[in-house]
Amino acid sequence: MLKKFLNQAKWLLTKKKIAVPRMGTLYWLLYPLSKRLKFELQEQPKITQKTVKKGSLHAEEGMCLPFKYVLGNFMDALEKGANIVLFAGGIGPCRFGYYSPLFEATLKDLGYLFRLISIEPWFTGRGFIDKYRFWRSFAKLGRVKNPIRIAWAIWESFYIAQCIDEITSMLNYTRAIEVKKGSTNRAYRKALDLLANSKHYWQAKRNFETAKEMMAAIKTDASKLKGVVGIVGEFYVVLEPSANMRIIEWLNDHGIAVICSIFVTDWVGPDTSPKVAHINKIKAHELAKKEDTFHRWCGGDCTANVGHAVYLMDHLNVDAIIQLLPFTCMPDTMATVGLMAVTEKRDIPFARYIYDEHSALAGLETRWEGLIDTIEMKRLDKELHEIAQREAVRSKV
Repeated sequence: MLKKFLNQAKWLLTKKKIAVPRMGTLYWLLYPLSKRLKFELQEQPKITQKTVKKGSLHAEEGMCLPFKYVLGNFMDALEKGANIVLFAGGIGPCRFGYYSPLFEATLKDLGYLFRLISIEPWFTGRGFIDKYRFWRSFAKLGRVKNPIRIAWAIWESFYIAQCIDEITSMLNYTRAIEVKKGSTNRAYRKALDLLANSKHYWQAKRNFETAKEMMAAIKTDASKLKGVVGIVGEFYVVLEPSANMRIIEWLNDHGIAVICSIFVTDWVGPDTSPKVAHINKIKAHELAKKEDTFHRWCGGDCTANVGHAVYLMDHLNVDAIIQLLPFTCMPDTMATVGLMAVTEKRDIPFARYIYDEHSALAGLETRWEGLIDTIEMKRLDKELHEIAQREAVRSKV
């Protein structure tokens, strides 16, 4: 009891440093918020093989890959001086909703001294209670306690993060056709820095226009484009490059442009709000239901993935659909059935890549190369078919 009391006293006297998991552009959502709510945000430690090993060693048996990655990431952050970890809550059949208490119990069993703040969803159906719990979570982070100032800071930071996600979407396409290798990445880093350090909304709006101009100014060569793929799947594996073996960058380097079905602000924002990935989850569910693949939501992004794939194929004319998911992910395993059905119906190549802590780049690259060959053959067949049709029309004339 005395030891527990002394540890608590030690924690209260320590300067607070907050850590968030490494997941795509999540840090750039919290960075402007830290400036507005007056709290210290720790720079995210890189995810290494050592990080994955630590997370896998201490995770409960059967937990999916994101849990292991984030657990190892939190361990690294706490060892580097963080004493508060920030994570999101969840609802529904997906195990994600249990992550926060599991992280807390596991890390405390390992002897780490910290506090976990869980940002719970504000739309679980309990009205004012949900909104109060949501506000209280942010009030715990920094020195700002005024609800109006907190609400404005969240909205402003969310807008900045949404602009960053828009620029990331441009990066995933432009990098595939850049003339000078590395020019898109350099422009993206400058745009990221410009947006993240915006002092207020109006400056962020001006900086967003400047960032788009910077990305549009990159010299490109459309003839380098071998195809366009749409990526759907479990949000963490899609968003975090270290979890998906940097598949987007690899595809871009081989002339394949990528359109993702989800970005960080798409995931954290309200389901009905405008999305960087074109359609929101409600619309995606509707599209999936029209395909007679799923009639009920079965957890996670299951039906949404099917709906996003339908939108990518019917409206953005992608050449293939890729599904990325962690081993043992129940909702995305269910989604595979629907994705196979909708892609077969449209004669579009479909590839599914499952990741766990044993995944190796060499084996995955071989499969990625096979997908590129399939896309190129499909495009060639389409071109030859169009030529044959034109010749047939001419012969009749």
